[in-house]
Amino acid sequence: MIMKKNILCLLLLFQLIVAFESCISPITPHLNPNDTQPIIVVDGLITDQAGPFQVKLTTTVPLDTIYYAIPVLFANVRIVDNQGKTFQLIGDAYGVYQTQQKNLKGIPGNTYTLYITTSDSIEYFSSPVQMPAVPDIDSVYIMPVQHTRFEKNLPVVDNWLNILLDSHDPTGNNRYWKFDYVETWQVDLTADAIKVQHDPLNPDDFTYEFIKDSVVKKICWVTKTSHELLVASTASNPTDDLKGFLIESMGPGETRLHIRYSALIRQYSLVTVLKRLHGGLVAE
Repeated sequence: MIMKKNILCLLLLFQLIVAFESCISPITPHLNPNDTQPIIVVDGLITDQAGPFQVKLTTTVPLDTIYYAIPVLFANVRIVDNQGKTFQLIGDAYGVYQTQQKNLKGIPGNTYTLYITTSDSIEYFSSPVQMPAVPDIDSVYIMPVQHTRFEKNLPVVDNWLNILLDSHDPTGNNRYWKFDYVETWQVDLTADAIKVQHDPLNPDDFTYEFIKDSVVKKICWVTKTSHELLVASTASNPTDDLKGFLIESMGPGETRLHIRYSALIRQYSLVTVLKRLHGGLVAE
């Protein structure tokens, strides 16, 4: 169950326009200058994988202001399922609330409801949401592609490699999707020795450690978690399938593909619902 305020879509769109303003005319939305009331943003995640239930609470910021979202602190956050179990979430200084049990798993078919009471006694609750069973990814594959760029008004063709996936839901229960991935690749040291600095304050206090005969020290593995927002919808697709969905694209100068590379891709079903007990409907 993932809950997200619609206002975030507007913020992301505005950042995209600013980033490409050199080639696209920027659009400044006409906003009400008196409408400065912050709105709570709820970002929650429950999966069928082991881990704590987690909810992040922040507030919106003015569109023309650049700084990090303000965390909502000291809220009472709990999740209740249709079996009568209540899961209390404890917050930290960043507005991230988690269950103290770290190995909880959501159960497909169960229904979960989120309740929030802020420090100023404003109450929110979600609609009861049933966790659907998410189907497996059909296939993951690579595809070489070419992109043309210009140097001194001359076209230059670069070779790129795309990582794609196919997926579908034969039941039609899942229409909105989210993906993330963990990639791991091999890095080999090209030198036979490495410089070891013993005293950071003395640049002359160092020795060289020879590693020619140590395979363990010469071969390293780097692991990185994705931070891209990878979402898709099959709501307008009568067959409820995704074909050739782009996960990652790597171009010239990329070092991850030199020796060995792997990517673990995870697929989620998205649900967005949030109601407010006092003051009317916020979002649903």
